[in-house]
Amino acid sequence: MRLNKLILGCASTGAKFTPLNHRSTGDSYFDNICWGADIPINKDDIESELNIIYALGCRYYHYHARNAETSEQTTDNVVYQEISQLIQSKFPDMIISFGGSRNGKEVMDNIDEFGEWERVS
Repeated sequence: MRLNKLILGCASTGAKFTPLNHRSTGDSYFDNICWGADIPINKDDIESELNIIYALGCRYYHYHARNAETSEQTTDNVVYQEISQLIQSKFPDMIISFGGSRNGKEVMDNIDEFGEWERVS
């Protein structure tokens, strides 16, 4: 007997929707989307979102770490670790994957300053 299973997922943070990746168009609605204005960045907001999507049946979470001050992608492994530990402790059956397209302005600046390890670490 073959069982088919549907796994609901969420990629809430996105890689490209950051303030430095988009110039203002003058359309506040469109600009807020492109800048990621409604994307949860800090741990508390991410936890609130996780509670909601988990209750809806989501069991897969894709995450790009962001700098809480600038909203840009970050290479800070502490940020990834904090979210990973949150998910493992509160949502143990949630599958998590970390974003690998870390090519935003802050990431590129860190690669220039500290080397390629900043992208792959």
